[in-house]
Amino acid sequence: TQKITQIHQSTNQHPHTFDHTLPYQVIAIGASTGGTGVIESILLNLPNNLPIPVFIAQHIPENFVYSFAQRLNDLIDLQVK
Repeated sequence: TQKITQIHQSTNQHPHTFDHTLPYQVIAIGASTGGTGVIESILLNLPNNLPIPVFIAQHIPENFVYSFAQRLNDLIDLQVK
């Protein structure tokens, strides 16, 4: 059997990588029901000063949407709504 270990996630420590010359205006991410962990991982690795919006289409039960958004908002410096 394989042992599944939990990955330790920390706050974003990446240096500034974006500036006003971006060739795009938004970042769009789509994920299925099991993709919440991947969404967290992606957002944790974005620079805290990202100047463009990130739109996330996440297939998730309605009663978990608010708590998931709040969890992301607590984990990263970017504002999550």
